[in-house]
Amino acid sequence: MSIAINVNKRGANDLVRRMARTRVIDMQERYRKAVDTFSSIIYIANDTAGFAVFDAMTYLKKSPLYRQKVKKVANESNKLYDMYMTRLHSNFLDAEREKLYLDFADNFQDTVKKHVEMLRLSAFQFLTKEQHPNREVLSYLISAFACLILAVDVFDGFFKAQQEHIGCNVRKECADFYLKPVHDKWRELISLTVGDDLEDRMCHDKNFQLACRCLEKQIANDNSLNAAASKAMQDNKKTIIKHLKKQENEQSICKNIKT
Repeated sequence: MSIAINVNKRGANDLVRRMARTRVIDMQERYRKAVDTFSSIIYIANDTAGFAVFDAMTYLKKSPLYRQKVKKVANESNKLYDMYMTRLHSNFLDAEREKLYLDFADNFQDTVKKHVEMLRLSAFQFLTKEQHPNREVLSYLISAFACLILAVDVFDGFFKAQQEHIGCNVRKECADFYLKPVHDKWRELISLTVGDDLEDRMCHDKNFQLACRCLEKQIANDNSLNAAASKAMQDNKKTIIKHLKKQENEQSICKNIKT
């Protein structure tokens, strides 16, 4: 949906102009296609991680763990995610298109949040087996970290596939949407609260691994993405019609210039 509506300022035309200046003429079309096919699944995966991080921070701040280095690392992680959100919102062309995206994202989160909760409950079960005294808050921290891992994997996987199918990789152009810095800071937080070897320990937990796979499958579910996008477009008809008319006028002008 975000591709068709073209909500970002950083479009293919800017990239093509920059490439033309560097005389890489033969790659223009491939790069144009690469930018235009930037997937909304990356935004969705990032949003899912963002909601999970928010919930985890809410519980962490109420717990006895929120002090000294844990507090410092948690706040650093929050700042990094806030910087990502600032970059994301600064890329929208106007308030109408931003609302369209936010409606789309909220619709999808209504579908995926139950899978995040199942992930958290499986983490809670795992921590209960290990007899952690702060297992509830730690289950939120672990599920948030798992969502951040998924967001980073989705980003890396998308651009790897793009390289294979299109023959070029524009991940640098889209680096503003990469949550790796937040992921790395959250890993530090997990190390402080649950232990350095958490990922190795949880690899052997079948319930947690199953919950991770279910969440990953849901985020990549075309039907859920299309349903969320359709509802957002239905709720923002005026914005869609306005954009389509503008596109039609621009195409008409270009056709007249050519003739």
